[in-house]
Amino acid sequence: MFARMFKTMAFTLAGLVVTFYGVGHLLADRWQVETRRSIAAKPERIAELLGDFDAWERWSTMKIALGPQVQRTVTGTPGTAGHAVAWSGAQGKSTLALVRFGPGELGYDYHSQRSTDAAPTLAGRGSITWTAEGDQVLVVWRDDAPLDSLAARWVGWFGGLQERVKQIHTTSLQGLAAAAESPSAAPVGTPGTPEPGKTGASK
Repeated sequence: MFARMFKTMAFTLAGLVVTFYGVGHLLADRWQVETRRSIAAKPERIAELLGDFDAWERWSTMKIALGPQVQRTVTGTPGTAGHAVAWSGAQGKSTLALVRFGPGELGYDYHSQRSTDAAPTLAGRGSITWTAEGDQVLVVWRDDAPLDSLAARWVGWFGGLQERVKQIHTTSLQGLAAAAESPSAAPVGTPGTPEPGKTGASK
């Protein structure tokens, strides 16, 4: 009786291992999320809000969890390659940096470094485009990243990470629309708005 149960457990475990490795190699090795929203604003206003990471504080819901106290630092010239925002905390550091910024589009790289890592790694890439369509602007936000392990591929297959990114896109674009469409919104860089290079702690 015991031997039969042991054999059953052994075959079941072997089947799970075969499934994990065999099917895992067939799963997608990258994930991508795309979100669209039309905003009643001028393309120039959208470019102002997207090209300045200090301005992202007004509309983006992106928050990086790196411990109880996270320091947010913005560096570089807004609207140019190299402009970046970094989050630092007890658990490590994450950086979002523009790699290109041109008429109607931007691209960025996202690097992550845990406190135990020797160097940062490229965790993903993203882009945002904005195109005038009549009296509105169509904003398209894309993020993608590699799934560089079998475990990550299984996580990607279940879609939890993609759903979280989609939620951030959706709520952030809602905030972008509110900031861009508000008639009382101050232009980026005017008195009363954060200046590039400002640091701040968030909980």
